[in-house]
Parts: sequence; C-alpha cells; structure tokens
Amino acid sequence: MSTPRNHHYVSQVLIKKFVDSENNLYTYSKTSSSFEEKILDRFDFAEKDLNSTITASGEIDHKSVEDNLNKHIENDFNKHYDKILASIASENYSELNTSMEYLMRMGVIGDMRTPQHQIEMQNSILGSFRMLYEYASDELKAKIDHFENRTAGIKNKLPLNYKEISDKTLELMGEKIYSIFNAPQTDFFFLPDCSSVVIRSQLEEDNILDGEVLKNENRPIGTIIFPINSKLIIIAQSAKICPQTSHGIYDLSTETVVKYNKMFLETARDKVICKDKAYLKQFIGRHVSNM
Repeated sequence: MSTPRNHHYVSQVLIKKFVDSENNLYTYSKTSSSFEEKILDRFDFAEKDLNSTITASGEIDHKSVEDNLNKHIENDFNKHYDKILASIASENYSELNTSMEYLMRMGVIGDMRTPQHQIEMQNSILGSFRMLYEYASDELKAKIDHFENRTAGIKNKLPLNYKEISDKTLELMGEKIYSIFNAPQTDFFFLPDCSSVVIRSQLEEDNILDGEVLKNENRPIGTIIFPINSKLIIIAQSAKICPQTSHGIYDLSTETVVKYNKMFLETARDKVICKDKAYLKQFIGRHVSNM
C-alpha cells in the first residue's frame, strides 16, 4: 500500500467534530471573502508532502513526522475526548487533568503545523544563515551549501518533534487550571485553520535590583484556547495568571461566543470551519466589517 502524501495540518479527528448531520463542512476565507461548502472526504486543510523530510542518507521520508503526530497527538484523541464529555455529563471533574492534558497537545502545536508557520520558521532561520554567508568561513559556507542542496526538493526542511514541543510547553506552564465553555443552543464555535489560539504571558514576576525594576521579558505560553467541537471549547491557563482556583464547566452567553469566534477568525491563517451554514453567513455579515 502506498504511503499517504496528503498531509493534514488540522487533524482529521478534530475536523470530524465540526461536520453537520450530512457530513458537510462550511468555511469562510478571509483572503477571498468567500464561503465554501464541502463534504468531509473532499476537505482540504492539507497539503501534499507538507511533512515530508529528508533522511541522513538523502532519501525523502513521507512517514516519520506523520507517524509522530499519529502516535502521540491523534491516536488517543477520541478516547480522551469521550472522557471529557463523560465528565461534563456527570459533573465529576476529578479525573479531568489527564484527558485535558492529552487534548491540549494538539492545541499547543496548532499553528506550528500550518504551511505558513513552516515557511516563516524556515525563512527566519535559514535566512539568517544566508545573511551571514558572505562573512562565513569556507567550512561553514560548505555546510550551508550542502544543507540547501540536500533539502532543495522538500518543503519541511526543519522538521519539528511535535511531542517534545507540546510536552515541554505544557510543562513550562506549570500548574494549570482547565475550563470547559459551552455555547448556547443557537450558537456554534468556529474551528480556525490553525486549530487553536495560544497566548503568551509573563508567568514570572519582574526582579528588583538596587531599587531598579528589571523587567522579565520571558513570555512563555500561558493560555491555550482550543475548540474541540462546535459547542465546546477547552481552555488551559497557567495557575500563575488564572483568576480561577479550580476546574469547571461554564455556559456562555451569545455575546461571549461572538468574542471567541472573532478571536478564532482573527487568528486563523485564512479559513475557519463552522458546522452551521446559516450561522456562519450571519456571523460574517454582522461582525466581519466591524472587526
């Protein structure tokens, strides 16, 4: 069997939570100001060979990054998703941490998986080497040339280990407070093409030395806002900045859902998905010109 080469940057297991009863998805594009309707099987938050890398022997590897995502980010998504739904139904949050932590891995790396982020990261790092090329030693020039030549035919020149990144990010957040927000019956959350919203915060206080404030410029991720279906978003916030003291589920007003959907639309690289066609068109008509 051939190796799949259409690599999703929004996990299919997540996209499936935003289909309607007929397996359709509805999107809005910011760049073209257009709406689109597609069935799930033809949905395209994916790009050919997006996660293909080059091996030490110079072979193109279409599997390793995909396997890492499947094993550590996606395979148990539904199991933990179902546990969260069960916690909501029973109002018992005593075992919520493990499942929230697992799902938040996907939220952490959401934007990192997009083609746009991949290009931005590579341009920043490889562009810096190219700027230094003129002043580099012959040995360093040869290494830069070798790297560029051997990766010329692939998109993913600097592959990320998504498990390590997500685990380290969640660890740096320290103790986390988890919240579940529920939309009213007539409202629907969007899913952006970057999957989630991550917000960096100052988690450590400024230092004072000889009466002078030394501002702490470190801004690790402090908040992750992640829609897991059209009715629920889950939020992880570092306890250092969270006003709450315990986990909980909260019913939102229509006005608050609008604020979150504006955030998802603003953060999206281009498109958002909505489960309900009429709601999406009504929202864009009412709110986009005022964003």
